[in-house]
Amino acid sequence: MSEETAVVRRTKSANCAFCGKLVRRIKMYYRNGKYYCSKRCFKKMQEKIAKEQAETEAGT
Repeated sequence: MSEETAVVRRTKSANCAFCGKLVRRIKMYYRNGKYYCSKRCFKKMQEKIAKEQAETEAGT
Protein backbone atom coordinates (compact mmCIF):
# COMPACT_ATOMS: atom_id res chain seq x y z
CA MET A 1 0.00 0.00 0.00
CA SER A 2 1.44 3.34 -0.94
CA GLU A 3 1.21 6.44 1.19
CA GLU A 4 -1.35 8.00 -1.15
CA THR A 5 -3.83 5.12 -0.85
CA ALA A 6 -3.37 4.48 2.85
CA VAL A 7 -6.51 4.92 4.90
CA VAL A 8 -6.09 6.70 8.19
CA ARG A 9 -8.47 5.48 10.87
CA ARG A 10 -8.90 7.67 13.88
CA THR A 11 -10.28 6.48 17.13
CA LYS A 12 -12.64 8.82 18.87
CA SER A 13 -11.10 10.00 22.09
CA ALA A 14 -12.94 12.54 24.14
CA ASN A 15 -12.17 14.27 27.39
CA CYS A 16 -14.72 15.21 29.99
CA ALA A 17 -15.86 18.81 29.47
CA PHE A 18 -15.78 19.48 33.22
CA CYS A 19 -12.83 17.61 34.72
CA GLY A 20 -10.79 16.83 31.58
CA LYS A 21 -10.53 13.10 32.31
CA LEU A 22 -10.33 10.73 29.34
CA VAL A 23 -13.80 9.35 28.70
CA ARG A 24 -14.01 5.68 27.79
CA ARG A 25 -16.72 4.46 25.44
CA ILE A 26 -18.25 2.35 28.21
CA LYS A 27 -18.77 5.33 30.54
CA MET A 28 -19.45 8.00 27.91
CA TYR A 29 -22.12 10.53 28.98
CA TYR A 30 -23.05 12.83 26.06
CA ARG A 31 -25.22 15.86 26.70
CA ASN A 32 -25.62 19.22 24.95
CA GLY A 33 -22.89 18.47 22.39
CA LYS A 34 -20.19 17.62 24.94
CA TYR A 35 -18.84 14.47 26.54
CA TYR A 36 -18.77 13.99 30.30
CA CYS A 37 -17.33 11.16 32.39
CA SER A 38 -20.41 10.97 34.62
CA LYS A 39 -23.76 12.53 35.38
CA ARG A 40 -22.16 14.27 38.36
CA CYS A 41 -19.74 16.15 36.10
CA PHE A 42 -22.61 17.11 33.80
CA LYS A 43 -24.62 18.55 36.69
CA LYS A 44 -21.60 20.43 38.07
CA MET A 45 -20.97 21.95 34.64
CA GLN A 46 -24.61 23.06 34.45
CA GLU A 47 -24.30 24.69 37.88
CA LYS A 48 -21.10 26.44 36.81
CA ILE A 49 -22.73 27.79 33.64
CA ALA A 50 -25.80 29.00 35.57
CA LYS A 51 -23.58 30.73 38.15
CA GLU A 52 -21.56 32.49 35.44
CA GLN A 53 -24.76 33.63 33.72
CA ALA A 54 -26.14 35.01 36.98
CA GLU A 55 -22.90 36.93 37.58
CA THR A 56 -22.91 38.46 34.10
CA GLU A 57 -26.58 39.45 34.37
CA ALA A 58 -26.02 41.00 37.79
CA GLY A 59 -22.97 42.88 36.52
CA THR A 60 -24.83 44.60 33.67
